[in-house]
Amino acid sequence: MLKQNVEFLDLEGNKCSETMHFNLTENEMTDFILHEFPNGNVQESMNAMLKEGNQTLLFDTFHHITEAAYGTPSEDKKHFYHLRNENEKRELESSCAYQELLTKLSKDESFATKFYQNIFPKDLLARAEKEAKEQLSKQ
Repeated sequence: MLKQNVEFLDLEGNKCSETMHFNLTENEMTDFILHEFPNGNVQESMNAMLKEGNQTLLFDTFHHITEAAYGTPSEDKKHFYHLRNENEKRELESSCAYQELLTKLSKDESFATKFYQNIFPKDLLARAEKEAKEQLSKQ
């Protein structure tokens, strides 16, 4: 689980800070890869988007990954609850903290790389990509 502190200005211009939580299990990563990356390879797909200069697709991908991983850990830290419905998604998307996070992710390549490496740890990502490729080959 990644705990990310986000500093932002609220709607009245007051400085605020919020800790946001992000987590994806190996199964969630596999499912996400199958739906978002047709070739089953996250890094290859992201590099292609960067090379093509497709900023809109890249931003949409960042948004989807971040939204999919966002949630709340249980008090005992044994469960992680993702967004369950459109109301919860709208609440997240309309928050000043989330908007600031997306802005930083889209403008600071070093921050974005570190952030997504923490959401997609290499060992889990490698296994999830392998599983996704195996499922894609069966289709």
